[in-house]
Amino acid sequence: MVTTAMGGVLPEQADPTIFRSVLDVACGPGGWLIATVHAYPTITHLMGIDISRQMVAHAREQAEQQHLSDRVEFQVMDALLLLEFPASTFDLVNLRFGVSFWWSRFL
Repeated sequence: MVTTAMGGVLPEQADPTIFRSVLDVACGPGGWLIATVHAYPTITHLMGIDISRQMVAHAREQAEQQHLSDRVEFQVMDALLLLEFPASTFDLVNLRFGVSFWWSRFL
């Protein structure tokens, strides 16, 4: 619903076909990445990270059920810590609901 209301998965990008590797921070159940993989077959590596093991397990299950595991990967990771990826790993980093966990850190 949120993705549709925003105008699609990458409405702010002039040419999303230039991206090959995308990271979704706080990916939750993986809905945005799965929608992205369907919308842009040229994006070959999509990674989602979330602190919740349950969310990551659900996201992996969804990717497997849709036979997307060759392009979409999910890992448990705390976005408030140093991310465990080498520099320049991703062409694009997506973060839609990060304010919720950053705000709780400030409180």
